[in-house]
Amino acid sequence: MKILGIIPARGGSKRIRNKNTKSFLGKPIIHYTIEAMLKSNLFDELIVSTNDEGIVDCVKNTGVSIPFKRTEKTADDFSPLSNVVFEVLNKYNESGISFDLCCVALATAPFLTSNNIQTGFNILKDDHVNSVCTITEFDYPIQRAIHLNPNHQLEWTYPKFIKSRSQDLLKSYHDAGQFYFFKIEPFKKYRRFIMEFTSPIILSSIEVHDIDTEEDWTAAEIKFKILHSRNSR
Repeated sequence: MKILGIIPARGGSKRIRNKNTKSFLGKPIIHYTIEAMLKSNLFDELIVSTNDEGIVDCVKNTGVSIPFKRTEKTADDFSPLSNVVFEVLNKYNESGISFDLCCVALATAPFLTSNNIQTGFNILKDDHVNSVCTITEFDYPIQRAIHLNPNHQLEWTYPKFIKSRSQDLLKSYHDAGQFYFFKIEPFKKYRRFIMEFTSPIILSSIEVHDIDTEEDWTAAEIKFKILHSRNSR
């Protein structure tokens, strides 16, 4: 079984400058993803898909390859991540190389671990599983959400749950944004990572932090230190 690992890392981030190579507690944030992927010892090929020379320089001598540059079409602000994967698979197919499984790990995922990647691989051994991804529970029931109406006044998003006890509400989860591990043939059919027969790896809130702003970055570093101080005890 041949396994491809892809770390997408385009240049030109808007909210955090040079986000993929910015120092996170002393080393480029993308290096955390690279190290976790390499430590899993699963991949026949592990590549970074990028259009940016700064990222190319940042990942030199880390153990990953950049066999081809990402095209401008898949490096804009609107191209979905699935298109990046199709581009990579097509490039390999043109060279007569194919894979059975693929793992896409995000470049800004310092909480990613090799153990979770290996767990994802083991889950995929089940014939009835097409893909695996990391998720985490919403920290407040989404059924109790409120929003602003056109008059800038509060309204319940789901009025039927106004009187429900929080413990009676269905637990809801969201994508933890760390990795997607999948069988390539079903991926070609569904053209998305979360598809029919997707299984989860459920992470606690301390293992997850979405990084979109400088404030998120600082909070993630604090959370990372707390998590690793616990693990070292």
